[in-house]
Formats: sequence, structure tokens, C-alpha cells
Amino acid sequence: MKFKTFPLMGTWLFALIFLGATLWHSVSRDGWGFLISGLLFLSFVVFACVVIGEALTQRTKIAGYRCLISIVALGLFIPTLILGGKLRNEIFLFELPTYQKITDILISQKQIKANDPVVPFPAGYTSELIDDRYASVRRDDSSITVLYLTRDSSAIGHAGFMYRSDDDPTPLKKQDPEMGFRRIAPHWFTWGS
Repeated sequence: MKFKTFPLMGTWLFALIFLGATLWHSVSRDGWGFLISGLLFLSFVVFACVVIGEALTQRTKIAGYRCLISIVALGLFIPTLILGGKLRNEIFLFELPTYQKITDILISQKQIKANDPVVPFPAGYTSELIDDRYASVRRDDSSITVLYLTRDSSAIGHAGFMYRSDDDPTPLKKQDPEMGFRRIAPHWFTWGS
């Protein structure tokens, strides 16, 4: 490897690490992924600005390629987030029988009040996608709603998966209009606010 191509290889490596961390955070939605992805995003934006400035001042082939790689990587940021969301939903659908068992256990518990905001997670069940310490169960006249939070839910925003016994999120849309619901399976939705 020639030393002249090292900056180009370093740019490729940095771009791949940046996009990989973004994909990891988008799929796992954990706190560390958010922190690492956020820091890499900020540093990559600064890096891209420096590389673009270098390409404008030096006007060499290597500088032009580094500029192009940086622009393409930044352009792939949003598609990488979308791909991660789709992968997360596919992983959830793969594990749906386990989530259905957990939901059945939570619904069958007699100690749950009409609207218990926090219900302990059943023992022996874990998940990489959701916070497996607790769930939220809401009961009304005609249906039961079970909300599962993802691991990075915070004051900034919440997201997760929801089971609705009557398969109709319309009453919840009226109650919580800021929550966006999207059906991924019968009775199952993703949500975020």
C-alpha cells in the first residue's frame, strides 16, 4: 500500500465506522449506541467539512475522492437509519411468539389495575430490543393495550412496540396524538413520540 492512498483508506474506514454505528444504534436503540452514534455523527460532520475545505484548496485526486466519500457517507445517514428501523421490526417479528407469550402473561395477571403505568416484566424473559424490566398495561372497556419501551426511551422521546387486543389504535391516537402508530402484524404496532 502506498502512503499516498492512506488518507483515502482512512476516510473509507471512518465512513464505514460512522455508518456501522448508526445502523447499530438504529437496530438496538440502546443508550451506548445513541452516544457513540451521536459523537461519530458530530465528528464526521466536522471531518467532512475539513475534507471539503481540503478538496477546494488542494485540488488533488485523493482530496477529491475523500470529499466524495464523505458526501456519500453523509447522504447515506438517513437511509441507514431507515434500514436499521426495518431490521429492528424484522427482528421483532422473528421474536413475536415470545412477545405474545409475555403479553399473555401480563394480561392474565390479576393484580393489574385498570391503568397500571408500570408492570414488572415476567421472570425468565429477556429481549435485546426492548427494556425488559417493565411494561405498561392499559385496560379500558373493550380492549387491553400493552406498551413495551425500547432501551433508549428517555425524556427526549419514547419508542417501542405495542399490543392492542382489538387491533385498533384509533382510540389511542385520540388519547395520545403525538404517538405515531404503524402496524407491523395483526394486533401489533410500532410507536414513537
